[in-house]
Amino acid sequence: MLPPFSLKEYYSMRILIPALLLFIAPLGTVFSQSVIYGRTVDLSTGNIISLATVTNLNKGKSVVSNYSGRFSIAAEAGNLLVTSYSGYDFDTIRVTPQMINDTITIQMNVLGTMLPTAVVTGHTQYSSYQLDSMERRLQHASLLNKKNLKAIDGPVEGSGFGVSFSLDRFSKHEKQKRKAKELFEMMEEEAYINYRFDDGKVSEYTGLKSADLVEFMNLYRPGYNWLRKHIEEEDVVDYINSKLKAYRKIPGNKLKG
Repeated sequence: MLPPFSLKEYYSMRILIPALLLFIAPLGTVFSQSVIYGRTVDLSTGNIISLATVTNLNKGKSVVSNYSGRFSIAAEAGNLLVTSYSGYDFDTIRVTPQMINDTITIQMNVLGTMLPTAVVTGHTQYSSYQLDSMERRLQHASLLNKKNLKAIDGPVEGSGFGVSFSLDRFSKHEKQKRKAKELFEMMEEEAYINYRFDDGKVSEYTGLKSADLVEFMNLYRPGYNWLRKHIEEEDVVDYINSKLKAYRKIPGNKLKG
């Protein structure tokens, strides 16, 4: 038989046990977090694609791959990851349990050409983002208008790792087409952020290079709605400068750049 508790011991335990629970609970949260590690490469050449943007559409979180093409992003099974980079088609991956805490390779495909020659040769009136966007929209519309499209659940040859942005799997019914269009617009929003908040501009106004530049861009990536409300170049420059001040206050960052 256990000896009886004294009144003092009883109250000590009442204080100690809740304190231990508060300590253990955050640990459980930390250990339950899942991360996907990966790298971004060109499908045809295998060359590294640095500063590609990988977005978890379910969590609304984006990261930029480093100069080795490597990245890590929080994700759970069933989440949809989208990768984008200037001059390349979107690539999407549906996260499987096997991918969690593992390393994947995302093979990105160079954006095809469906635009009329006159538009491409007269590109001086359009930015590279606008040309890419027009190209993607043409391909998107072409895929949605195809008949008897085959549903896709896994990798597609020549499309990169995982489920490609072919939209075939969404195209059987009008409801699925609407979902495909919504998904496409979400991808385009990420591409617009990449265009306005590009590495060249950020590096020019911060003086940051390499790993520091990637860290800054991951920490302070602006939102799509904010950028649409602040359409002037000066707005983005002011944003970068204000975030640079915050970045300098992080211990160890004062002398960076």
